Amino acid sequence: MKILFYNYSLNMGGIERTISMLSDEFSCEHEVTVCRFCDDLPQYSFSERVRLLSFGLSSAQNRLVRTARLIGKIFELFRKTRPDVVFCMNKTHLPLFCRIGHLFGATVIGAERSNPRLHQNPRDLRLREKSVFADGFVFQTERAKAAYPLETQKKGIVIPNAICNPDALEAFHGEKSRTFVSVGRLEKVKGFDLLICAFAQIADRLPDWDLVIYGEGKERSALEELISSLGLNERVSLPGADMHAFLKARECEVFVLSSRSEGMPNALLEALSCGLACVSFDCENGPRELIEHEKNGLLVEAENRDALSEAMLRLAQDGRLRTALSELGRSVSTTHSPSAIAERWLDYAKQRMNF
Repeated sequence: MKILFYNYSLNMGGIERTISMLSDEFSCEHEVTVCRFCDDLPQYSFSERVRLLSFGLSSAQNRLVRTARLIGKIFELFRKTRPDVVFCMNKTHLPLFCRIGHLFGATVIGAERSNPRLHQNPRDLRLREKSVFADGFVFQTERAKAAYPLETQKKGIVIPNAICNPDALEAFHGEKSRTFVSVGRLEKVKGFDLLICAFAQIADRLPDWDLVIYGEGKERSALEELISSLGLNERVSLPGADMHAFLKARECEVFVLSSRSEGMPNALLEALSCGLACVSFDCENGPRELIEHEKNGLLVEAENRDALSEAMLRLAQDGRLRTALSELGRSVSTTHSPSAIAERWLDYAKQRMNF
């Protein structure tokens, strides 16, 4: 089978990492091409079996000129690759890929990789309406699926993220540090201000526990000021972005997801996989699909920092609970392995091709 992936870029991000994982898995038995709109440098590794292409276009061009050039590039791409199935990961260009792909007899499948309920402007709503032209659609959660037209829902499927980070596939078996840890962009949506305040509420009761947050972003200065104002400079650290953050995170006792919103939280999935006891806000999309409360983790009311601090304190004081949650959480390393998730994508593609 000839498989084509398309996205705007191959920069850092969840979509790009998913493309890297799926293309590598598929290329073992199929002919795989990955194409992007702009000519950026891929930030994730790709198998030598995968053919990488670029349209070399720029969003800075005049819109009409850009669209005309894009149409020509898509026609050229289909003539060159003759794909049987296309996974178009870019919703903006999906309608064009559907129209042109169908002329070449290709099955075109779209994907929603974020929380669509956060995107309600007229442009986003129009794009969701146009999703009906796709032959199929892959969603990360049922709630994301429910935000789309009924016609798209009927032919769509929910497939969770895979654990693409090899650092998270093995648990740490040494002595863990008494540390709360989180990983993510230093952006407001990740709620690290809430996490820091929640830790501040229990810091005096846990004098031998610290908090570390791996990531970088525009909220760094604000978070540093918050840490300083709370007198936590010696207890809370922001070491920055780290491609191997989970090699260090898995040596900690408790992982905390404090996001105000998520699509499907890869960081939480990876934390469960490497055996961290996890507590998470029950924000819309993601955490509830991964955590069964009191079984493999703890869920607390979204954006309720008092509830979050209480759950953090409970985990810090109950080693048996941490161990129990850790052991059950590890099961995601099997159910969400790259091979298991890739097989679900491929089976779905074959189903839509034969529809």
